[in-house]
Amino acid sequence: MDNSNEDTSRLSLLKNLDDESKVITQSPEWNEKMPLIEITNLHAMEVEGGKEILKGINLTIFLGEKHTIMGRNGSGKSTLAKVIAGHPYYKVTSGTIKFKGLNLIELPVNVRSLCGIFLAFQYPVELPMVKNNEFLRAALNSHRRQRNEPEISATEFDLLMIEEIKKVGLSSEFLDRPVNYGFSGGEKKRNEILQMLILKPSFCILDETDSGLDVDSFKLTSNVITNFSNEKNSFLIVTHYKKLLELLRPNFIHIMHQGKIIESGDYSLVDKIETKGYAQFVKDSFRRTYFKCNTLWCVPNLCVFHD
Repeated sequence: MDNSNEDTSRLSLLKNLDDESKVITQSPEWNEKMPLIEITNLHAMEVEGGKEILKGINLTIFLGEKHTIMGRNGSGKSTLAKVIAGHPYYKVTSGTIKFKGLNLIELPVNVRSLCGIFLAFQYPVELPMVKNNEFLRAALNSHRRQRNEPEISATEFDLLMIEEIKKVGLSSEFLDRPVNYGFSGGEKKRNEILQMLILKPSFCILDETDSGLDVDSFKLTSNVITNFSNEKNSFLIVTHYKKLLELLRPNFIHIMHQGKIIESGDYSLVDKIETKGYAQFVKDSFRRTYFKCNTLWCVPNLCVFHD
């Protein structure tokens, strides 16, 4: 995927942060006992080409919960993450996304961020013209203005970053470098987590944050995420790896296939995936969808899903 458009888009948002007026970040009727995000029959397609990727997603997440999306490559996991965040490559064609009671689909990307949504990219983009500390401080001050808090000065920000950057195992020199420019894959991933620590979102989407990390970076990143997680935020974690889930212990596991969630369950589902693989869940989903009884005459001849 060409990230040049994302680079330009992020830089444009950064330049416009000072022009933001105060926005509504939650419905007056919403409270913390209600769903943080509620996705109903969501369909979405690629803007270029018009290929439908999401084909009826239903998902509800409350504050304090950690949900994990698993599935084969190409099942729509990353697309779901990007659609929630408002990625311009995708268009919602039907269905709804409610976030803190608001119609999320109507909100631009920067407003979604101010509402508390954060996406750690699978492939973090580089911003060669923007210093890391300038980017982070501008983003933080945008959120502080939204909360009617005074902006943080450069000196105050530097003091804040001394502690925060240690948590992700990066040296202070990374703050003076362009955002992700020349960073290794693991450094980019840790820089994304640093953004999460600074902005303190209520809904964190981690799109394969664990991929490409060495053993030490993996352990450090997992610990940071675990320590950050609390009853005031929620996580949607996209991953292929059981090792991360063993550390994070998500409340719910969901399996995606061809743009749909075909199975949901508690953590025990991870072990079933390890044992059965995804193929068995695909077969089970096929049976539930197309066969409404258990007698053999319901099964067509030569059906590949018939045991």
